[in-house]
Amino acid sequence: MMDSIKKAFMLSVAAVKVFTVIVVFNIIVNIINLMVIPAPVNAEMDLKKSFTILGIGLLFFLVAVFMQGGIIAYIRDLVKSGSANIASFINNCSKYFLRMLGLVLITILIVLGWGVLFFGALPLMVPALKTLFVILGLISIIGIIILLILPAYALVGSELGAVAAIRKGVSVTVSNFLQILGILIILILVAIVVMFLASFIIGILAIPVKQQAGGYIAAVVMAISSAVVTLLADIACMDFYLKKS
Repeated sequence: MMDSIKKAFMLSVAAVKVFTVIVVFNIIVNIINLMVIPAPVNAEMDLKKSFTILGIGLLFFLVAVFMQGGIIAYIRDLVKSGSANIASFINNCSKYFLRMLGLVLITILIVLGWGVLFFGALPLMVPALKTLFVILGLISIIGIIILLILPAYALVGSELGAVAAIRKGVSVTVSNFLQILGILIILILVAIVVMFLASFIIGILAIPVKQQAGGYIAAVVMAISSAVVTLLADIACMDFYLKKS
């Protein structure tokens, strides 16, 4: 477990090219969100603007899924050999796109389906047991999400289809659940520290500028901090999967 975390920090230095790709994508998403999504949140919306936001959101979702295969393939090569070639990034994005999209959609359906079934049964529960039922429901959803973390790395790391990757990823997680949980807890703590530092930097840089400019500064800083967390998580999870698969 700790070996994978240490490797994430060590190899992150060598992953500067794919890190740059993630940062650029995050900046584009954040800035377009600033330009399109109304502020404040309760600003008046019309049908055209609503469809525009939905369309942009769908586009970003598809691009993110497209990039995910290339990013994880780059990380796989980096973990295996200590170096990776960014030139094959787009080819890997295309290679894994449909499988990755299928995996993401199946994952969403599993999590949402379980949530709907569980909380749909809530009105049928005895009032005295509802609180316990809700707690168990939240725990079960978190457990399912944890079980579905490794399939993306199985898909690329073991060259599997979406369904086979889910089976393989879940199998590895079940066999090493406490270690996976430990990695997640450490990554969450790292994310908290990174986001705290990002918020501090935003606060310092935004003081002398206008509110709109401060929003763009925040978009860039949060894009970088989010990329840091994403990169560390990808390396740690891929390293752990390859060792345990």
